[in-house]
Amino acid sequence: MRPEGGLVIFDRSGDGISVRAQTNAKLLVMGGEPITEPVVGRGPFVMNTHAEIEKAFEEYQRGLMGEIARVPA
Repeated sequence: MRPEGGLVIFDRSGDGISVRAQTNAKLLVMGGEPITEPVVGRGPFVMNTHAEIEKAFEEYQRGLMGEIARVPA
């Protein structure tokens, strides 16, 4: 059983997949061409290395990621 928000990457061979849930489930299926480079994800960040992820967290904590635009009420 995968945790909520889990990610599954299927082998590109074959011509289909079959999914069966034992409880209510929502499934998001995406496809595309492989990017053929390392992918490391943690939290909201996706980079190529763990070091880049650590740097992104550090920059975020230091307030270097910019600001979210606020819409007037």
